[in-house]
Amino acid sequence: MRTSFENAFLLLTILEGYSSDIKEDKGGKTIYGISSKWYPEDVAKMEDMDEEEAKEYAKNFYLREFWKPLRCDELEEPLDTIHFVQSVNAPAPARKILNETTNWRDYLFKFILYYSSIVNSNPSQVVFFRGWVNRVLKLWNTFYKNY
Repeated sequence: MRTSFENAFLLLTILEGYSSDIKEDKGGKTIYGISSKWYPEDVAKMEDMDEEEAKEYAKNFYLREFWKPLRCDELEEPLDTIHFVQSVNAPAPARKILNETTNWRDYLFKFILYYSSIVNSNPSQVVFFRGWVNRVLKLWNTFYKNY
């Protein structure tokens, strides 16, 4: 495992925050981005932990459930981190976009198009659009000067 995972996880925790429980969020309650809809047992365990214990749990979870299965160590930097972070937010679109391009700039642009298509087909999701686009912009700002 490259040090990229450590940096990617740190960036993910900044983007996701500790805990979120927004009624309109289809993923339900999240802790460090881990969705109670998809991983109810993990979120239940984390609810009984303090914030630092939950963060360590999330780190191990993401390495096991996302970083390794996504084969991020085989991707070039910064696409490894970008794909990991975006897969936490939207796994199926992230896979599709990675099949379309390995250029990290194109990848991020395609995610903005994806988020826009969600709002176009389901206007109730507009409440999340700014956050989704800000996520992409934060990723862009993190890497554009060095890559």
